Amino acid sequence: MSSYIISRASAEEEARNLINSEWADRGLPINPTYIAKQVGVSVFELDLPPKVEAILKYYQGGSTPAIFIDSRTALTRNRFSVAHELGHFVLNSRLHPDGGVLETDTYYRDGNSQMGVDPVEVFANQFAAELLMPSKFVRLLAEQNKSDLVMAADFGVSVEALRNRLNTLNIKLETLAG
Repeated sequence: MSSYIISRASAEEEARNLINSEWADRGLPINPTYIAKQVGVSVFELDLPPKVEAILKYYQGGSTPAIFIDSRTALTRNRFSVAHELGHFVLNSRLHPDGGVLETDTYYRDGNSQMGVDPVEVFANQFAAELLMPSKFVRLLAEQNKSDLVMAADFGVSVEALRNRLNTLNIKLETLAG
């Protein structure tokens, strides 16, 4: 077993590393599906069971893992779900660098993912937030006095996701839209 530390800080660092290696200077919004494909994870849209927003599935024999997102869900939500599942993929790669046995071969993004209790889910959520809304750009746009509505559009996320990110980063906007 790896001695990798699962934390918010390590999640953000992993997301920044992935942006630097796979997205570079392509600008905003960052495309998590493009990045997933760059690191060997396929992404598919289909109708998922109720209350399941996304699935990360590993297959026997080491074939390409896949992320499945719900085709009936809003684009901004699906972007976050892809980034979240990509966080699980990155964490598994760190915990099992030799491709060893995972705790599960399937990860579900559902109501439990948002509870903020399970360290693995906290990691995946924090990874997704940093991947889609890098702290350096959130701070820069906030300094430019952009509203939360404009910032959310710039990052391709929901206003709720952006507000959560601002709260996590302890950034107060002068004026909040909506």
